[in-house]
Parts: sequence; structure tokens; C-alpha cells
Amino acid sequence: MNSLMFSNPEILFQMRNILYPHFDTPLKKTVDKLSQQVINFIGTDKKISCVPMPLLKDVFNLRMKYLKWLSTEATFNYMRKLDEIYPQIQSMRGNEYFNVLVENILFAIRCNKRVTGKLFKKLNTTEEKFIQQTSNIKTLSYDGYITELSKQIPNDTILQKMVDWVNASLQIEFVIIAADIIHSEKLTVKNKNINQLAFIIADSAQLYSAIAMEMRLIGCGDFPLDCNEEITDAEFIKEQKYLADSGLSDFETNF
Repeated sequence: MNSLMFSNPEILFQMRNILYPHFDTPLKKTVDKLSQQVINFIGTDKKISCVPMPLLKDVFNLRMKYLKWLSTEATFNYMRKLDEIYPQIQSMRGNEYFNVLVENILFAIRCNKRVTGKLFKKLNTTEEKFIQQTSNIKTLSYDGYITELSKQIPNDTILQKMVDWVNASLQIEFVIIAADIIHSEKLTVKNKNINQLAFIIADSAQLYSAIAMEMRLIGCGDFPLDCNEEITDAEFIKEQKYLADSGLSDFETNF
């Protein structure tokens, strides 16, 4: 099972902003339903610590439908789309709290681009092969994906790492969608909720990259864990330290 297909956290941002007008009515309704769920979540008075699993499953299920739709678009280039997303996210900058969220989203996109680029090389694949493989996959639900994954990875520890990796990508994707909705629809959202979204995506981006290295999805050797030498990414570690030292904790103490 090609891991790259199930861990692309900017896919639904592209869908909402670029391709939505081209969808048929059922897919539009699915997108609209998820958007409303996001609005309900970010408007809550309860403390936001992570995105609930039912919402993550909905993100995954829509991601799969979109990937299947994408497989019909021969000209789609995922890495190029990542480059196009970056300035779109930068343009969202607003007040102090939202700026922190935007910077953390940009950090997550850089993490994903780094991992995705290395995965393309490790899997010895190309954009064209990726789209072709996508056209052949079943449109799995989240639960169906986990079932298929468990058949291929009998080791429970490694299986859980892979599940955590996909879940981290879903957390990232949810926050990107939330920020896009807040910005595009000019929603008024409490600063504490925006602040929590910023922490969720920062933590998820770090976890996403760390698991990719730990599980040898990128780096030396074959997946999983077949080489003993320590795998490090100096640029990633430096960026993690910058994020940790950037004063984000100051925002947390305000609430």
C-alpha cells in the first residue's frame, strides 16, 4: 500500500480553493458538510486540545474521494501545488494570534514538502506514476484503510506508528481547512481557539516528520526499521528548535 497516497495534508485545501467548481453535486455536498463541521468545532466554548477522531475520519474519507477524482486529472502535479499553496497561506496573515497560526501552517507545509519529496525518491516514483497508482486504489474509508494496513503490517508497534503518522497528517489537514474557512469567510473565532489550532498543527507537523524518519519512510534503509544508525535531519531539527523557542508559550499563558 503506497503510504504517500494516504498522508498528504494539503489536499483538501487545494480542493476547496482550486477545484471545487468542477465537482459534481454529491462531492460538493460532502465538502460543504465537512466545512460546516469545521465551523462548529472551531466555534466551541470547550477547550480544543486535539481534533476528535470522528472528524479526522471524515477528513480521511473526503481525502480518499478527492484522490480518486484527482486520478482523472493527468496534468495534476502535487509538488507544484504545494509551492502554489505557500503564498496563498502567507496571504492569510492578520492579527497577532492568526499570524502565529499561519506561521505554524507554513512550518507544517515545509515539513510535508520535505517528507513527500524524499518519499518520491525512496519509492522511486514520479508524479505520473503516483497519479496512475491513485487511479487503481479502492476508495477506502478510514476504518477500511486501517483494516488493510493491519493485514500488511502484523507488528502492532509498527502498525500503530503508521496509524499515528496518518492521523498526524489528518490533524494538519483539518487545521489548514479551519484556517482557510476562518480567513475566507471572515469568521469571528475566539483567540484561544485560534491559539490551540496553532499548537495542534505545530505538534502534528513535528510528529509527522519524526515518524517518517523513525519508520524509515525517509532516510536510509528499507521500511520498517532495518538499519541501526541514527537518522537525523539537521534542517528539520533546527526548525523544531526555532519553533520551540519562538515564544508560542506566551500565548498559552494568556488563557
